[in-house]
Amino acid sequence: MHSWGHEACPPVSHTGPLGPCHLRDRHPRLSWGGAGEAPPILGDVDGGGVDADASLLLPELLPGDLCPPGGYRRFAGVSLAPGYDSLTVYRGREVLDSLGISCEHATDGAACQAAVEALRAGYGAPSPGGVGTHFVATTPSGPLEITHPIALAPVVGGVTNAATAALAMATSHYQVVCPGAGSREVPGSIELVLRLPNDCGPIRDDLLRVSRDGRFTILQSVVVGQSLGCVGRRFEELAAVPASAEDTLGEFLAKLAYLEAASVDAFARLEAELAHHGAPAHLLKRVRRARRDEVRHAATMTKLAASHGGVVPPVEMPVRPVPALEEIARENRVEGCLRETYGAAVGAFQAARAEDRAIGGAMVSIARDEAAHAELSWAIDAWAVATLDGAAHKRLDAAYDAALAELRREIAVEPGETVATRAGIPTAAQASALLEGVLTVLATAA
Repeated sequence: MHSWGHEACPPVSHTGPLGPCHLRDRHPRLSWGGAGEAPPILGDVDGGGVDADASLLLPELLPGDLCPPGGYRRFAGVSLAPGYDSLTVYRGREVLDSLGISCEHATDGAACQAAVEALRAGYGAPSPGGVGTHFVATTPSGPLEITHPIALAPVVGGVTNAATAALAMATSHYQVVCPGAGSREVPGSIELVLRLPNDCGPIRDDLLRVSRDGRFTILQSVVVGQSLGCVGRRFEELAAVPASAEDTLGEFLAKLAYLEAASVDAFARLEAELAHHGAPAHLLKRVRRARRDEVRHAATMTKLAASHGGVVPPVEMPVRPVPALEEIARENRVEGCLRETYGAAVGAFQAARAEDRAIGGAMVSIARDEAAHAELSWAIDAWAVATLDGAAHKRLDAAYDAALAELRREIAVEPGETVATRAGIPTAAQASALLEGVLTVLATAA
């Protein structure tokens, strides 16, 4: 982690970490680890610990199987604990599965059902990737929204078998993939292998240890695929649409169009939230211009996707209370200063390398706009940093360092050959070189 300051920048080096520095006036320079340094695959998940020293236990060594003939069934081997009437799983607003009878013993049945419907109405459209499921339990006193394995455990009487462990982890977006979802019982816990999809980055199979109360530890992570579509600024609640190396060109382009459309909403939200915190007019004007750029990008990529048979999923952004300035700055540091800066370099690479000239031609203007958006992100960062205190600066640095490590993991996975050649997506080695080039430019521009 690095603190903000005005130290002179050391010479650029690819063999060791660099200290704090600034772009232009107060624009921070990125830092990175030593050459060949492997970033950790293991990382904290909400409510979960990490055991980085666990030995690798391959899924085929786990004797239990969540995939019997006929496939995985979510509520097989699951029963409700006393005091709970039902448990319903939604994908978007659609009921995916249900156990028990909703509001059966509610003190006020009509009020209970109305509260359930109110929760359901707030759920966005489902994503094709299957992420964005919601869990609602009902009790005699009304519905409970379940958002974490620890909250799910008491609903089913604790995590006592592989079925309840998989169900608990589904609240953190883990999925059962058949075949391969092996499991085994260990003292006080269940160990099992589940998949964690991603909208923009590595798709992982995680070996998890889930305790009876829903607390869990990631024992090992293995990257099994890559979401190749990392374009533009995302908002935090964006439903995942996982890409893979098996995508057709049309599917890949549709997912890029989805991310571009999400950027439209992200910039609209950013303008409103910055205005709430008193950002200067010149920054707000640039944010509005960036939003107009993203409208154009989304239309371009949607047309390209359609020409190759791709269908763009809908984007829905929920309304949220205006967060603290530090939270806005953290999102901007990760999505803007890091991802948009790197994304602009990838766009320029695509413009030069895409064999499909329609794609390459589109990326010329998109890459130019994304570079301007990256500069805007640094300007927003400089304004926010001047407003926040030193403790907040350190937290922003930590978030940035974590995001940079995550980006390194993402680009280490090879894209599919067709997408790589037709759309000009860089190989893992080329992506790494691009990132190092971006870091060098940022360092030397200070």
